[in-house]
Amino acid sequence: MSFPVSAPATMSRSALWGAIVVALALVVYGNTLGNGFVWDDVPIIVQNPQNRDPGALTQILSGIDSSRVSSKTPYYRPLTRLSYWVEYQVHGLNPALCHLANLVLHAVNAFLVYRLALLLFSVELPAAFAALLFAVHPANAEAVNFLATRNTLLSTFFVLAACLCFIRGLDGARPVRTAVLTGAFFLAGIFCKETGLFVLPLFPVLALTLSSAPARQSLSRSLPVLGACALAAVGYLAIRQQILSAAGVGIEILPGLGERLVEMLYLIPCSFLPLVWPVTLRPYYPLPEALGPLIPWLAFAWAGIVALVVWVLRSVRCSATLIGLSWYLLFYLPVSGIIPIPSAPMAERYLYLPAIGLWLIAAELLRRATLRFPERKSVILTAALCLLLALGLRTGLRNLDWKSDVTLFSRLAQDAPKLAFAHHNLGTAYLDQAKDPLRAQAELEKTLALDPRYPRTHTVLGYLQMQRQNLPAADLHLSQALAQDPDDAEAHYNRAVVLEQLGRQAEAIPHLVKFLALDNPEFAGARPEAEAKLKLLQSRR
Repeated sequence: MSFPVSAPATMSRSALWGAIVVALALVVYGNTLGNGFVWDDVPIIVQNPQNRDPGALTQILSGIDSSRVSSKTPYYRPLTRLSYWVEYQVHGLNPALCHLANLVLHAVNAFLVYRLALLLFSVELPAAFAALLFAVHPANAEAVNFLATRNTLLSTFFVLAACLCFIRGLDGARPVRTAVLTGAFFLAGIFCKETGLFVLPLFPVLALTLSSAPARQSLSRSLPVLGACALAAVGYLAIRQQILSAAGVGIEILPGLGERLVEMLYLIPCSFLPLVWPVTLRPYYPLPEALGPLIPWLAFAWAGIVALVVWVLRSVRCSATLIGLSWYLLFYLPVSGIIPIPSAPMAERYLYLPAIGLWLIAAELLRRATLRFPERKSVILTAALCLLLALGLRTGLRNLDWKSDVTLFSRLAQDAPKLAFAHHNLGTAYLDQAKDPLRAQAELEKTLALDPRYPRTHTVLGYLQMQRQNLPAADLHLSQALAQDPDDAEAHYNRAVVLEQLGRQAEAIPHLVKFLALDNPEFAGARPEAEAKLKLLQSRR
């Protein structure tokens, strides 16, 4: 069954629903404007020297992403990085204005979801429901609040725009215009985030399910667009490979693939939880140490997923359902664990684009329910409205968690008290943002109680003890930090300072030498003092 591409809805009514979608997105996420820079926003946006350099445009367009000046990531997303650079040149990275940009992007994306759904359903109500689920669902809060992951918002915008152009051109009336516009949006999307590549296999699905022409004719009409996008993809991949190779980084899929496939048995069911039960939302989802104890839960979860998919395919066979399932599968595939992602195996922001497919299916279920039970239509619509209101309220509360590192990781530590990651990040937040060393020490000690070898915890505790002039304790923590990571530049420098104050100058010299040899750009400001200190200690020998 195929829905007609052109919607019979009146322009005024359609515009009203579109305005409602945009307005609710702005209202629900309006309180994000009071949030600051959180977590990786600081190294990726605030402290990144490229964003502050007016002459860095060429470097941004021709280089890899750099989350920190001392690290390299296997990403090439120049349009996302360009957005941060432009913001710094315009307003100096005012956090409220940065959040405003994300807020507007999300509202525009919600409107584009509405326009896409309207082409599928031909009537406003289910189209608006799909768009409103997208606009207010709390699982999207991370993507909207987390400025460092704006690539998700930008990529989604260009993917939706490309799909709308492609569908509008299914009649074959303006093939060149359709190919140029769709290809341009497609290329812009993949220059924001690699997952945009997966809209390419979605195009044939759209052509076969939405066009009223025979299958062969539909695909034939789509060839100019598919060819243009394929050429754009080849060009992008060639540029990306060259830039990543020049930087000495890359992503290898085959090594560890078997282990990641096993992990997907956990990750796929786990990814549904924020969507269907968004009560406990987290910025970090660790993999369990062993899947064995989780086998009963996983078996139940997978049985539920399979049963739901089978039921949807058997009872709700239509264009919206097929497109929704295809959309979810294609855009979830690159973030499912098959491709290793350096940042995290799972995150709520990964669901922002794929879940649009699920919202289309939910809208089709609503449409079917109102048609099947017309006498209960008001009850069904009231329930849908209550659901949207509950989701919007949850999202508004979730936005407050992203106000600062202290609020974000306080919530995570409260929800996951046995997660060392939560206590470590909360401890560093108390130290760096709240300037509360006592609370910082308490959280860092909880971290070590949960995981004695958690990275950099001894380094931060050593610094804390050094500031409190508890030099023996500082030396103990810093020596343990270096036992874990001999290339920890901060630990080497601080231990040299501690040893000098303890009167053990000869022991301090190797740590200063190592600190200078590591030449970590993050600590370039300490280099002159380290050189002077080394010269002074060597003169005393």
